[in-house]
Amino acid sequence: MLCPFCGTKLLLGKQTVKRSIRKVSVYFNNVPAEVCRCGEVFIDERIASNLSYVLKRLDVEGKTYLVVDYNDVLGIIQEDDEISVTKETLLIGAY
Repeated sequence: MLCPFCGTKLLLGKQTVKRSIRKVSVYFNNVPAEVCRCGEVFIDERIASNLSYVLKRLDVEGKTYLVVDYNDVLGIIQEDDEISVTKETLLIGAY
């Protein structure tokens, strides 16, 4: 695929993606993405859907930010539709 902004070929990589919910910043590490050397990052629709799914189910009460590894999220989503993303194994950091 080519970057729609500069026309350069996109490279497969992993990125940290920041999302917010109820004034809490959530950082998803190791998210598969297509990255351009101009700095643009593109995430597959399925992956974006997984992030949204998890984001809506996070327990962010009393936290300033959360750091979540996408690899852990993916494993749990594949195992069970009713996931609990508050498990300690999923959260790298919660402050």
